[in-house]
Amino acid sequence: MLIECLLKRVGGSDISFGQNVLRQVVYKFRPVDEKDNTSPHLCDIDNKDHINRLLSIRPKAYIEYVEGQGAQFDDEDFEQAEPTGDVDDFSDSMLATVNPDTVSNRYVEGFARQVLNVNPKDKKAISVIYKQNTGKDLKTTMSATAMIRECLRCLVNDAKDALDIAKTNAKASE
Repeated sequence: MLIECLLKRVGGSDISFGQNVLRQVVYKFRPVDEKDNTSPHLCDIDNKDHINRLLSIRPKAYIEYVEGQGAQFDDEDFEQAEPTGDVDDFSDSMLATVNPDTVSNRYVEGFARQVLNVNPKDKKAISVIYKQNTGKDLKTTMSATAMIRECLRCLVNDAKDALDIAKTNAKASE
C-alpha cells in the first residue's frame, strides 16, 4: 500500500520499525518530485501492522495515498494525541508536542538511543551528529544530556515546521 508522509522534509523522511538493527525495517518516504515542495512523500509498505501503526498516529502524519485524489482531513486529524507515557514514541507528530527543556532525562536517553542511535553518554558522537545536522559545534563543556536536548530541540522544530506545512497543504486542498 502506498502511504504518504504529510510531514515534508527536504530529502524525505526515514521511519524505522524495530530495535534490533539486524531485523529493523526502515521505510524511506521520498518526494515524488524533489523540485516541488508540495509533492507527496511516498513509500510502498506491505506490513499490515506497520501500516496500521502509521495511520493511527495523531495528529495525523500518514495517510493512504490514492493517485489523483488529494488528502482528505477532518479537524480531529490535527488534534493532539492523548499522552500515553510511552517514552519509545519518537514519531514526528509526537515530537511536535515535546518541550525539550521539560521532558524527562529518561525520554532524552531514549531519544539518544532510538533516534540518534548513540550511547547517551557519548559526547563525541552526539557532537558529531549535531554538527552534521546543523553545521554548528556544541560547547564541549555541556553535559551529554544537554547536548542531546539540543539535538532534540532541532528535531522538535523540524517536526513543528513539517506539521505546519501539512496543515497548510491540507487547508489549501479544501
